[in-house]
Amino acid sequence: MRSRRLALVLAATAVALLCTIAAASSAQAHPSIPGVPDCKDAPTAQMPGDGVTGFLDAPPRPAPAPGDPWAAHPTTSVYEQYGYAGLAWHTYDLGCGGDARDMGAASDTMLGNAALSVANWGTAATNGLHNTIAHPGEYMAPLDDVVGTVTTRVHNAIWSPWGGASLLGVVVLLLFYSAHGRLSDVTRAAAWAVLVITVMAGLAQYPARVSSFFDHTITGSIAGVNAASSGLASLPATSDPARAQGSLLVDRVLYDAWLRGELGSSDSPAARRWGPALFRASAYSWTEEKVAKSSPDKAQQLADAKAAAWKDTAQQIQDQDPSTYAYLQGKAGGRLGTGVMTIFGATFTGLFRLVSDLFTFAGLAMLRLLVMLFPAVAVLGVLAPLSGIVRRVANIGGASVVNVIAFAAASSVHTTVVSAILSRARLGGMNMLALVLCLVVTLVAFVLMFPLLSLTNVVGLSHGGGVSALRRAGRLLTRYAVTRQAVHDGTGHEEEHDEAPAPPPGPAAASVRYRAVDLPAEVFSRPEVRHPPLPSVDTDPATELAGRPGPGGAPALPHQPRRQTAQWMLRENEHVIEGTVVDESPAHLRRIESYDVHDSHTEVRPDGVGPRIYDPATKSTVLVPAREPDLVDGRRT
Repeated sequence: MRSRRLALVLAATAVALLCTIAAASSAQAHPSIPGVPDCKDAPTAQMPGDGVTGFLDAPPRPAPAPGDPWAAHPTTSVYEQYGYAGLAWHTYDLGCGGDARDMGAASDTMLGNAALSVANWGTAATNGLHNTIAHPGEYMAPLDDVVGTVTTRVHNAIWSPWGGASLLGVVVLLLFYSAHGRLSDVTRAAAWAVLVITVMAGLAQYPARVSSFFDHTITGSIAGVNAASSGLASLPATSDPARAQGSLLVDRVLYDAWLRGELGSSDSPAARRWGPALFRASAYSWTEEKVAKSSPDKAQQLADAKAAAWKDTAQQIQDQDPSTYAYLQGKAGGRLGTGVMTIFGATFTGLFRLVSDLFTFAGLAMLRLLVMLFPAVAVLGVLAPLSGIVRRVANIGGASVVNVIAFAAASSVHTTVVSAILSRARLGGMNMLALVLCLVVTLVAFVLMFPLLSLTNVVGLSHGGGVSALRRAGRLLTRYAVTRQAVHDGTGHEEEHDEAPAPPPGPAAASVRYRAVDLPAEVFSRPEVRHPPLPSVDTDPATELAGRPGPGGAPALPHQPRRQTAQWMLRENEHVIEGTVVDESPAHLRRIESYDVHDSHTEVRPDGVGPRIYDPATKSTVLVPAREPDLVDGRRT
């Protein structure tokens, strides 16, 4: 009995559920039926300073004046007016079942929002760090107080008790140099001590002022490059130039990605017509946020007005462009892919700027550390032999200043090029190609800045930055100038020597030393060449002076045939060997091995003596038979 009643209750519940679903479907098809809800809930508008993006990128101070970033000639930007509010997708008009009616649209929207949020967070971190770096006076003020306190304590704890000993060491060093006659070292050591003491006194008395001087110098350079890039973004003259780069990234990357996921395209007529209205209805501006937080009633009025504007715009899209309405509902898909591509776009456009700002911050912090620690360094660095310690500190300071200015300029140039690519892509429809070009520009920027892209340059451990680079450049210029002058002087002296008239030959010239030129090859590497005199030949005076035959040559001797006897050819410790010449060696004698005659092609073989010549037919050297009578020195007669 109870089971039958339970079955009846379940059947009645199922019928009621089916009727509800049918009514919902009918209501979706005909929303004008009185008393039946249409289940079209507009998304809740977002505040610009809420969430993770508000934490990473602080709101502008003061708040910007209201403006229209979608006007024909805009004077503001989406980033300037709305921050990161509204950069999220929502499902709409899926039926009274909500996301359960279309799990595909719901999951695609959820995953797409996750990817888009990652891109938003990365861009917010990049923009927030850059906006902060551009104004070091605001975030470095607490650190400046610490710098002043620590510098005073280090001076009192280290320099005050040990400074006198250091100065006494300087005096002893000067006396040592004077006793050994090293006057140049005396001057150098005294000047170095005065320089170190002067710098130390200035840093100890005005540590905060010195830090502020570096800040103003570096900030002026950063402000200059920021002002150059501010003309690329639609910002008023009263706006912060540092936020111009943030406007380029948010307006050209994030907002365009939101349009592609919301309406299917970022440059279609539907996106240009209904995109701004939908974005206004889904986000509060900085001015509207201030009004909403001033009164709960005004906040409710603004929320109702934005929800009504969303529904009206969605109804227009449904009536006039059903294909675009499918994207608005979330049923068309593609939001996950758009979100992933947005991550790549944000990385390609903002990664280099993020790294540049990190190195800029490291340089500013390093300058303050140098100011705090310089009194301790000066205790030993005041001595000239230990001047390398102070020079290392100077290298660190120079590297910090150079790196900060270089990275600030590179960041501005990189953002300018990327923004030009993105704006051109928006007009030409080459979205994918634009991302590839942005990647190439980022890689080129990293390659160009690679010599400075190291913390060892910032802390002065590398030979590539700051004062070291300037010192090396000075050495190269000095070496070039000295070498050039030496070559010029030597060439001029040689020309004057060549142009001098030669003294006339004779006894007066015997005492003049002349350098022998155009000597034969066999006299090189020999100290002196002496030709054996012949009693029958007169010697020319030019031969005695230059070590070579005179221009007229030597007279030839008359031909006197002389019998060359064995006794005439004998030399000291030599004797004549007598015997019989045979064609072949006897068998009981040792066979003669083949060997080459020194510096010759002739080869001594057991069968005689013969040359080795080159045979063009076989392209190799061959041994010529020694007994051929028609061969003379390897050539046929």
